[in-house]
Order: sequence, then structure tokens, then C-alpha cells
Amino acid sequence: MPFHLPQELPFPSASLCASSSAHASPGFCGETDAEHAATLDLLSSTRFDSAFLFSYSERAKTHAARHLPDDVPQDVKAARLAAAFGAYRAGQAELNALEPGRMHLVLLDGRPRRSNAAALQGRTCSFKRAIMQEPIAGLPASLTALRDAWMPVASGQATVQGGSQLPPPPLPPPQHQRLLLRPPGAAVSGGQGPTVEVGTGDYVAVLVQAVVGTATLLTVPLARTSVTEFAALLGGTIVARGDVPEWARAAGAAAADAAGGGWAHVVGQSGLNGEEPLLHAAEA
Repeated sequence: MPFHLPQELPFPSASLCASSSAHASPGFCGETDAEHAATLDLLSSTRFDSAFLFSYSERAKTHAARHLPDDVPQDVKAARLAAAFGAYRAGQAELNALEPGRMHLVLLDGRPRRSNAAALQGRTCSFKRAIMQEPIAGLPASLTALRDAWMPVASGQATVQGGSQLPPPPLPPPQHQRLLLRPPGAAVSGGQGPTVEVGTGDYVAVLVQAVVGTATLLTVPLARTSVTEFAALLGGTIVARGDVPEWARAAGAAAADAAGGGWAHVVGQSGLNGEEPLLHAAEA
């Protein structure tokens, strides 16, 4: 059956952070060219973060196997599946373009199997994989503590080493700017309260620096947190680039500086597991 979407449906944008997934089986019994075209239109226009796509094959003891003829030729099934993947990947690439500079809540689940340095990995609420360099000195024990420590920096009231004042971090345009890194040498005096080591099972607030592969996020860890705290402070579990508060940008800049200013020593020059980075929050 063809899909009909209202023209006013608000698709994901830089100011709307939502995640969706799709299941589709091109070549299902009796599928017409028009129905296949409607599926492609849905995949292209809705832009799903993830999709489970496979061509139809008969399974014993199902309603379709018992009552519906498997009448779509295999070559047609294969062509329709390839077209469905193409439509899905195009939409996914548009969504990936919104990721650098976003803030996510990540549940840590271990370490990457093939990284070149100490790193942690986890999943966002949209089930995207997030990779981060392991904090050598731990992380602030809560996102609230991080906010309280960096709020003066974001307002321009903090001082840096040498007595000069650190100006508020800028809000650069979305493309071709350093979204996270502040000028080197600007170390803020004072601490961020107690720090804790984090590992599997902990929630961590992160800022996205780049996307590699199809949907792996390279991130800067900010603080240990919880679902309740993250949502209370930021209004949800995914924060659009333009909605990330200044104190989080400032903290992310310092964390990126402390980590060495780049991912080359973690993922290799060509990206994670040999994949080319797709997008960056900063110019190379």
C-alpha cells in the first residue's frame, strides 16, 4: 500500500532532535512498482537513523507462506533492495551532517576493539556508537558540577593563567569552523569539583566532533551523569548544535585541548578501522 505523508510533517532538522528507525522488506508478495516507489519516497523523505532492510523470502508456517504467492522475481527483489539501501543511506548522510557539535547522553558499554589508544565506547539513545578518548584524570562527578564550574567561563567572568580574562567561547557557523576547540594555552584557573573514573554501565555527557563510517560518532566526554540529570539540565537526551549551552562548549573545548587536539592518535590517519571520516567539527 502506498504511503502518504502530510506536507507539514516536521522532518528532523538542526533544531529538532529525534531518532527513528525503519523496517522494510522490498519484494514482498504482490508488491507493485508503485508500492516500491512509495517505499523509496518514505525512506528518502523521512530520513531514518537506522533501518533493517532485507528482500522478502518465504518463511515456513507464516501467514504469507500459507496464503500469499511469492511472485516477485529474485532479480527484481535484489534491485529493489539496492534502491532501498540507496534511499536510506542518502537520508542517513543528511542526518549525519547535523551531528558535529551536538551533545548526547551516552551509556558506556566497553572499549573499541580496534582503536590505537585507550578509548571508551558506548551508545546514544538513538543507538549510534560513540567513541571517546579515555579521560586520564577522570571526569567531573556530575553534569551539574561541570555546569557550575564552567558557567563563569561561558559568561566571560573567569580568568586564565597569567591573570587575563578568557572571553566567552564564540558561536561559530555550522560549517568549516572549529566548533569545540578554543585557543591553545587558555587554561582556566580553578577546578571542576571531584572527579571519578568512568566505565561500562556509566552514563556520560559528550560533545560530537566528527562522524566516521556510516554512523559512528567521535566525541569529547564532558562529565558523568544520569538520564534524569541530563534531561533536567538540557531538556532531552539529544541536544542540537545550536542549543548546546555555552558552559558545555567551554568545557568541551578544554577537554579537547587536554586530549591533544585531535583523533589521529586514536583512530589512525584514515579513520576508525580504516574508514574515512565523513564530517568534522573542525577543519583538518
